[in-house]
Amino acid sequence: MDKKIENIRSFSPLIDWDKNPYFTKDFKDQAKVIFDETIDGLSSLEKENICNEKHALPILENCIQRFNQLKIDTRFFIDTQTREKIIEFFYVIIDAFGLSYEYGFLDRDREW
Repeated sequence: MDKKIENIRSFSPLIDWDKNPYFTKDFKDQAKVIFDETIDGLSSLEKENICNEKHALPILENCIQRFNQLKIDTRFFIDTQTREKIIEFFYVIIDAFGLSYEYGFLDRDREW
């Protein structure tokens, strides 16, 4: 695995969630898929030298929309601490790929 990707994943909130019985296996498994596919999508763009806002934005928006759907599908209450951990990791991903925070969709589109 690419060192950069390995480093990004080391900041994942899933590491702490695995130790916490509050998080259902279904929620954790699906959250991992969302994070992994977001990271892999951005990594693919980077390998093609097109990891910029134009190409990355749909991947990032999809990540947020999928967490919206995950909340509905699992009927999982995303509390303040969990929300902050998801957002914090989202920003780690954005930083790692040299992208900007100036999208506005995170707060606009997030339903949790």
